[in-house]
Amino acid sequence: MGLHKGILISVEGIEGTGKTTLVARLKAHYAERNVQLLTTREPGGTPHAELVRNILKSNHSQMSAISELLLMFASRSLHLDDFIKPKLQAGEVVLVDRYVDASYAYQSGGRQIDIDKIAWLDNLVCGQYQPNIVILLTCKPDIAMQRVKKRAEALDRIEHEELSFFERAQQVYLERVQSRENSLIINSEIGSDLVFEKAVAHLDAYIL
Repeated sequence: MGLHKGILISVEGIEGTGKTTLVARLKAHYAERNVQLLTTREPGGTPHAELVRNILKSNHSQMSAISELLLMFASRSLHLDDFIKPKLQAGEVVLVDRYVDASYAYQSGGRQIDIDKIAWLDNLVCGQYQPNIVILLTCKPDIAMQRVKKRAEALDRIEHEELSFFERAQQVYLERVQSRENSLIINSEIGSDLVFEKAVAHLDAYIL
């Protein structure tokens, strides 16, 4: 990109695909190899951005699709300014549990907002700070949501959506990622160990 010396990696996917587990395993794996991955998440990632995350996730929050979209990018803007940009400019490797592709998937695919509105916000907020590498985890939405419901946690506002919402979101994810250079799509139904192995095999070429 010519903008910074660092590497920005995003792990994407609908709920229940194993993103958070993969991010944690990758961080631990590369730490053992003396490679530091700075891990973070969206929405959230910094104290102020996490406050916005709480609003977005809360079942007590009633909001329009546009309000949700704007809050997502407000949280992302805080996250970029306070964490991602400085770390990338310092030459660090940043691994984020969801990034801007999630807004295309969820707000354009899921909520069916005009994709041009999302692209405009993407350009305004993220600009050239686009992911160098995207790892997309896929899963049949019904299987993914069965996994979510087995967790010992109450469903959040977005997890209460219908299966069709997640089907649309995953389709947009696939459309965005499958033709992108340096990116990898993994069907997470193969199990977390194989997902991890495939992700490591892909990342080694870029970060070792």
